[in-house]
Amino acid sequence: MIESRYQGYDVMVHIEEWDEHTRHIINKRMAEAQPPQFFTDAEAAALRAAISHLLMEDDPWLIAKVLEHIDGTLAHGTGEGFRPDHQPPEATFWRSGVALLGEEFAHKTPPWQAEQLRYLEKSFPEFFKALLKETVTGYCSLPPVWSFMGYGGPAFPRGYVRIELGLTDPWEAKQHAE
Repeated sequence: MIESRYQGYDVMVHIEEWDEHTRHIINKRMAEAQPPQFFTDAEAAALRAAISHLLMEDDPWLIAKVLEHIDGTLAHGTGEGFRPDHQPPEATFWRSGVALLGEEFAHKTPPWQAEQLRYLEKSFPEFFKALLKETVTGYCSLPPVWSFMGYGGPAFPRGYVRIELGLTDPWEAKQHAE
């Protein structure tokens, strides 16, 4: 992973400023990842490898939390609520897509994985887009990633005051000199 421009910034120091409901959600995101409920062990292993490759991330906890995001959405049926007419139900769509990765995906070299993902992108773009979207969504919902990006976390209830270009609120991350 590249080095953060916000070294030493930790969004979690602001947790007491968030309302109780928000704190509950954020604390749940910071907990240990739950084992998959929807995906089999082999499917989960292939997805972990794909997530790692797509994000260029090797932190097992971050990868597990992204997998938890995808798995939880499918296990609890909390998807977007719409899909193209020609697309099968979400559970079938994801199982078919992960099957295209193949059980061996997790055990192959990064160059082989990259080639397989390129093939998936060209041959089955709907699944590749869904995989990429949910991977990025899950990743960017995690407080350690917020800290890395310099995102100050939920603004509710404190709100943003300084909205002019180049100004930041006192609680926001400050970039280190380049």
